[in-house]
Amino acid sequence: MKHVMGPQVTDAPSTSLPLLAAQLGVWVAQQLEPESLVFHVSQFADIAGPVDADVFDCALGRVLVEAEALRVRIVERGGEVRQELVSGSDWSLTRVDVSGLADPEGGARAWMREDMRRPFDLAGGGRLFTWALLKLSEERFFWYQRCHHIVLDGYSCSLVARRVAEVYTALVRGVPCPEASFRSLGRLVEQDRDYRDSPQHERDRDFWSARPLTEVEPLLLSGRSAPPADFPLQQSAYLD
Repeated sequence: MKHVMGPQVTDAPSTSLPLLAAQLGVWVAQQLEPESLVFHVSQFADIAGPVDADVFDCALGRVLVEAEALRVRIVERGGEVRQELVSGSDWSLTRVDVSGLADPEGGARAWMREDMRRPFDLAGGGRLFTWALLKLSEERFFWYQRCHHIVLDGYSCSLVARRVAEVYTALVRGVPCPEASFRSLGRLVEQDRDYRDSPQHERDRDFWSARPLTEVEPLLLSGRSAPPADFPLQQSAYLD
């Protein structure tokens, strides 16, 4: 058993920051449909080979310290919606062992589908991401990520996954971890504020305000559209 020490997520005073414009749009849309799952971002990595779950847990804890977006809680006080950066000390890795099932992969996929149906408590200040390590066998694991789009998107999840792999590899090899490249949320908020106070923002607003408000019908393959679905239906076919 390996014992690897890394940065620990400890209790600390929370930092309150305003929402970015894009975040505010997601917030409003979610309030209109509180039970909707359309803003959930989910993916999993199929890992071929053994995984030291304790070292993996340590790697995730280090990345949780580095990636501030994962430690955001959305709060509403006095009619103002803000994001609070908290310590994340209440986080723990979910470990699921389906290796004893007759169909481990089917069991793992069923577990992930069920978890995807659980709404995040966006209005209640709850955690906005989930990580789970599912063991299919000694030589195969699924690492499952789910988050709310108000804190991460699909590309951001891929950056987090790449960083976790980088940290885990360094810990297993016993070598120093490369420096993280994640930027602070405070810096993003400052950049957003600087843009809103800039002449460029005024020019952009004037440009778009002058655009005619005409509706343009989208081009559709089927000739009709459907409302967004929490779980899109898809089917694959192979043509010669």
